[in-house]
Amino acid sequence: LNNLLYLMLITGFFAPLYLFAQTRDIVMLHDFGSGNNGWDAYEFLFESERDIHAHRFLYNNQDGVANAATDAHTNMITNSVPQSQNNIGIGHSTGGTVFRKLDEQGMDEHFGGIITACTGHHGLQFANAYTNGEVEDFFDEGCHQVLTQPVFTMVSLLGPSFSVFTPIIQSLGGNLVCSFAYQSLQNEMSDFLSPNTIGDMSVGSTELANINSFPSTKHIVTLWGNEQSPVHWRFLSSLQPANRPVNINPVPSLYIDRDVQFVNTMNTLHGVETTMGIISHSYGLLHLLFWNFYQAGNWFYIRDQWMQGADWIENSESGWNELTGSNGWVTLPVEVDDVFVCNAEMLELLRDWKDDIITFEQFEAATEALLNDPNCYETGTIMSAFPVNGESDGLVNSLTARVTANTCHLKVENANHQELVNHPSAYDAFEVIFKKEDCVHPFFETD
Repeated sequence: LNNLLYLMLITGFFAPLYLFAQTRDIVMLHDFGSGNNGWDAYEFLFESERDIHAHRFLYNNQDGVANAATDAHTNMITNSVPQSQNNIGIGHSTGGTVFRKLDEQGMDEHFGGIITACTGHHGLQFANAYTNGEVEDFFDEGCHQVLTQPVFTMVSLLGPSFSVFTPIIQSLGGNLVCSFAYQSLQNEMSDFLSPNTIGDMSVGSTELANINSFPSTKHIVTLWGNEQSPVHWRFLSSLQPANRPVNINPVPSLYIDRDVQFVNTMNTLHGVETTMGIISHSYGLLHLLFWNFYQAGNWFYIRDQWMQGADWIENSESGWNELTGSNGWVTLPVEVDDVFVCNAEMLELLRDWKDDIITFEQFEAATEALLNDPNCYETGTIMSAFPVNGESDGLVNSLTARVTANTCHLKVENANHQELVNHPSAYDAFEVIFKKEDCVHPFFETD
């Protein structure tokens, strides 16, 4: 009787725990670069808040998407991930591509639904730009215009004999500094930039065409980020190892925003460049007052170098968005003063001169009279084209982040590519997914 009583008590205690335990696991794949700790924050949340067991592991991602999928599948088996179509696969960036490759290849026994975060499903324009050398040109131009040209140009102030060496010093010193800066970027993205991988992730690749043409029956949710301006400096800030979202809790009250390192640096640099440009201009004017045309010319040249750097910083976001395919143009009416409106009269004079009705001297005099006639000018509007920045996370634009079939698309505001694994807005998006809100399929509902 006592044994029966103990059995009833034990059953009564553990039964609620069994009833509330989840019947699904989550498999998490990192991107091609951040390593196994990219999903630290969400593993904690999934397991503590919803009692979901999360699996994550390192896998080889330097030899293309197909090889990465095979290695990830092997790791799922090695790490004893349960075979269940009730499991959910969550992949960050290229990790999402790997899940879709597993689905295409029939190696999908460990998951039944897919959540991708910042995945370039139709390819990354950045990959094409890198292969074409445009990314290197972007950083090389920026480094020279912002740093090396203004600084090394100061050598010309030492005198005419040193001016001869200014272009040489600019070139050699600039190339040394700028090549180091670009190499640092390559080191941070080395896995993604490996030849096979970047080829597979390029727009128009055969690998992505095969994946996208596969008639998958799995339900997919795509999360895509829409970072605030300046999107490129925020993304590059989050790319730095010290700023990566390792062990950062995405709960809003505990979140630490680490995407402003380069934003602050470039804002400071812009102020320095502009100030130095103004100072250089003032020195140029001062030397003109003393008829020192040589030094005045040097200072005006230095002014141009500083202002060129400031201009590059101002326009760099549009340049970066061209690399990621997030740029566009909009045509807007602009009100301007002194629009010339006597075009018909000018054309009539041209015809009269061509037909020998008037002489060239008469044509010249009449033309000058029209150009000086105040009645030929008025305030008007002209249509001008302006560059605009499209929605993106700093690396993946909004269009390529979406899958066409069986997919719910959720936008994550103010989060860049690296922040989709720990940002409060992404945390809210996962709440939407697990509560089956918005366009989310009931498959993803998880208490």
